[in-house]
Amino acid sequence: MIDLEALAVTAEMPARLGASSLAVDAGRERLWCANFMDHTVTIVDTAADRVLRHLAVGAFPCKVAAHPGSGRGYVAYSHSGAIGVLDLHRPSLLGEISVPGAPVGVSLSASGERLYVADRSAGALGVVDLASGTEWARVAVGAGPGDVIVDPGSDLVSCPTPVTGPSPCSETASLALRPHRRRPALPLTTWSAGGSRPSPCRR
Repeated sequence: MIDLEALAVTAEMPARLGASSLAVDAGRERLWCANFMDHTVTIVDTAADRVLRHLAVGAFPCKVAAHPGSGRGYVAYSHSGAIGVLDLHRPSLLGEISVPGAPVGVSLSASGERLYVADRSAGALGVVDLASGTEWARVAVGAGPGDVIVDPGSDLVSCPTPVTGPSPCSETASLALRPHRRRPALPLTTWSAGGSRPSPCRR
């Protein structure tokens, strides 16, 4: 745990092998940590700085996202084409949502109605309607997206993808999504992590 004002580590807690992603439920003072090699999610009480339990989930959980308002969390299984559904109130695994490819990143809309999924194998962003548990839209974003990030204050969804060639940076493919439309709106733009200006995506 880190005190952001003092910029100091205040506590350390044991996770499991391959701790790879964190999600925060501030209202319940809980931290969820996906453990990639252990096939578990560690649940931490942030008020007491202690581990509550290690929850067994599906194989190779690489990213976890939480929506405290709906009481649900979602964990991507990168090797099995599925998303685990978590109960944040009574920490447990409720089931799975099937998705294509290799989901390596998950992020939720502000409303908690949609889950955005980065599919590394297909170079695509999937949009899952959580009411039906089905993918209703899919957009190509370029080879090897490693994550997906949603700005809760806008319709902007970003997927970092590796750059081919000499640059050590990643590019970010961003897509403006209109919540009430049946399909995401284009155009897609990319820019490098170094801060160059966005330009139309030509992939």
